[in-house]
Amino acid sequence: MPGVDGSSGDLSSGPASLGSGDEGSGASLGSQSSLSLSHPPTERSKRSHMWQTTPVVDWSKEQVNQWLIVQGLEGCVGRFQEIGITGPRLLNLDVRDLKALGLAPDDKSKLKRKVKELRIAVEKERKQVEKEKKEREKLQKKAEKLAEKAEKKKK
Repeated sequence: MPGVDGSSGDLSSGPASLGSGDEGSGASLGSQSSLSLSHPPTERSKRSHMWQTTPVVDWSKEQVNQWLIVQGLEGCVGRFQEIGITGPRLLNLDVRDLKALGLAPDDKSKLKRKVKELRIAVEKERKQVEKEKKEREKLQKKAEKLAEKAEKKKK
């Protein structure tokens, strides 16, 4: 079954494959800029939640790491950074991938839960966007009919 980013979600070649696959759809929950740990503390605190303004499928590995920190999963950051986990790969992590990452059991279960919550939020937003699109199309058709009707009255 395809993952959220359109890939197969099969990461059976091991953790080395986890960092690839940045293609994605437009569901959102992310950031325009990434937090660099080289910034001074004052600038870091101003930018600490920048990952929240970009779609998850567009998250860089740095934005994934910011998200991990906010979720209280600081212990995963090093491994995710090493492998280069981006937003699309984060959304497609499965039980085998989590096992391959070699995370502590507590971190693994919390990460599994948080990724599930993220997937649900992405899907909810995708449905909302689709609903809004249909509503705009409906209003457009209504406006076209009214314009047509007004044109007929003129004649």
